[in-house]
Amino acid sequence: MDKNKNKPPGTWISAAETATITGLTLRTVLGRAASGKMKAKIPVDVPLSEDGKQNYVFLLEDLSPNAQLEYHKLHLPEEQKCSIDLATPRSNYGDEYVNDFLNTAALVREAENIRRTYKNESTKYLMHLAEDNGISLSTLYRLCGKPAAKELSHCYLDPVYMQKSLPQTMCLWSADFVYALYLDHHQQFSQNAIFRELQKLEGLSCIDCPYYPGRKDLQDGEPICTKCEGTMVIPNNRRTLNRLLSQIPPQMLCYCRKGARQWRSEYGHHVVREKPMLVNEHWQGDHHVFDLFVRVKLKRYRNDRLYEQEIAVRPVLTAWMDTATSCMVGWCISIIPNADTIAEAFCRAVAFTVGDEFHGLPKTILVDCGKNYKNTSMFRGFTNEN
Repeated sequence: MDKNKNKPPGTWISAAETATITGLTLRTVLGRAASGKMKAKIPVDVPLSEDGKQNYVFLLEDLSPNAQLEYHKLHLPEEQKCSIDLATPRSNYGDEYVNDFLNTAALVREAENIRRTYKNESTKYLMHLAEDNGISLSTLYRLCGKPAAKELSHCYLDPVYMQKSLPQTMCLWSADFVYALYLDHHQQFSQNAIFRELQKLEGLSCIDCPYYPGRKDLQDGEPICTKCEGTMVIPNNRRTLNRLLSQIPPQMLCYCRKGARQWRSEYGHHVVREKPMLVNEHWQGDHHVFDLFVRVKLKRYRNDRLYEQEIAVRPVLTAWMDTATSCMVGWCISIIPNADTIAEAFCRAVAFTVGDEFHGLPKTILVDCGKNYKNTSMFRGFTNEN
């Protein structure tokens, strides 16, 4: 019987699409196909490319798992996609969402620890955890059940999860000690310093180990060390520590040693906005305080008497800029910027002025989250139809 008779046919994709999902250039992909480094065949319908060179199609199943995943992401129907959106919250709320994201990650991790520790009796502890965080138990279950929750563990580390990566000359206790020192952002231990500190613990009895299997208070589901030799297992050289610490995810290492701000800069999700090509397609509005002072005379009446006072203030420019050309399309200068100055600058940008190249309503506008931009009178009548 032919084994390949019931085998489903493979998916053959073009060279351009192969280059897209693998991150290689088209020239590299065609070169590897010609040399036999990548499995490919010459298509019957289009054997040559537009420039007269040999054309190839590639078997998707022979590409790397990451490349196949990228292919399915591009071709998966929208109704079957499941993802977490971190760009939209950033554009709407700035960096405030990052703290919520990290808090949710800590909550999911704590729930996983409860399930692993208490197993059949975890429901009541999960209920207490949900009450302490001000959410219902069903909400906690939904958070833990999302596919994105599996990726939250990259921000945290537990030596139990790293047992498969533990060197033979180390135990859970020594690995826990090494992790704690290396991820301490207060002292910033080097690997040499950690090895010297670890050597000072040589001869420490396993009875004091929190992972000791003979502990009387040991509960079901708690991690147990399988390398009990009477004392803490310490490696003979620093290279063992190097292999252990190389397993730490880089995003978690950045968060612990450099802080949340650096983590947000390197691994945070940012919104990428493409610059428009057409004039009046996109406007941006904001305030700018001048780097100078002016004298302003204040007048106030009290008891039918006029009081005058002269003060020094920094004037403020309220302006609208066309994103495509970086030109100021409308502006006004004031002492106290508010919603009225924003509306006045916007009206000056929209109104037709002799000799002015910009006029009319833009397609979209971009403003910050200031309360002055929440002026209903300014946006009345400003719809997509305009």
